[in-house]
Amino acid sequence: MVVVWDAEDPQTDCYLKAALEITRALCLRAQTAAERNKIDFGPIDRAILDLEKRAQNLDQVRKSAETIRSSSETILDRVRIDREALDKQVCLLRDAMNDVKQLLGDQQESHAAC
Repeated sequence: MVVVWDAEDPQTDCYLKAALEITRALCLRAQTAAERNKIDFGPIDRAILDLEKRAQNLDQVRKSAETIRSSSETILDRVRIDREALDKQVCLLRDAMNDVKQLLGDQQESHAAC
């Protein structure tokens, strides 16, 4: 950079000041670029990839948990349906047993009525 400055002409002082500011800005820019080149982006990139992989793993775990929940609901529904059917059959058998006992003259009823 070349600056025309006359030490005896105060009107050219602004040229010198402007040149110094521009030189300082260029030095800062060069320093920033040099510092940017010192940054090792490898660990940062690896960390980002690891985070992405773990997020995918969580998605797989979520899907498995939803499958488990769906299966457990199916199992619980089956248990409820069969339990209700078994209770109904036990009641029918109790009633039939009470009828048989009455016909045979046995006055004792088996268990509580349904």
